[in-house]
Amino acid sequence: MLDGQTIDFTQSQIIGLVGAAMYSTSYFLLAFDKLRGDAPKYFVMQFVAASCMLVSLFEDFNVGSLCIQVFFATVSIIGVTRHLKPKAVKESEPTRKTSFAGLAIASPVPGFLKAPHPCARPDR
Repeated sequence: MLDGQTIDFTQSQIIGLVGAAMYSTSYFLLAFDKLRGDAPKYFVMQFVAASCMLVSLFEDFNVGSLCIQVFFATVSIIGVTRHLKPKAVKESEPTRKTSFAGLAIASPVPGFLKAPHPCARPDR
């Protein structure tokens, strides 16, 4: 117990706590499907969290933490730039309608699902 003692946080420690909160928040949002793992917002949150943790290392250096934070920051930058680039539009392949178990299915692969399944009901 603290028994009346106060906890004094330095500015570096507060920034580190903000980073830890950002990591926790982004992971929570990802785990509960509130945020997609391929969304630029996720990578920005990871970058901010890693940056905050890097700042906190100026006061209490730890080489293991430095390595993981640099890794997270780098991957986050790559992720943001990858997802913000305009995506190339692929030419659409001709689709072919086939039947499977009495259902019409559009197949982009020629010959895929050509014949109905042997256990399927005959078409009516």
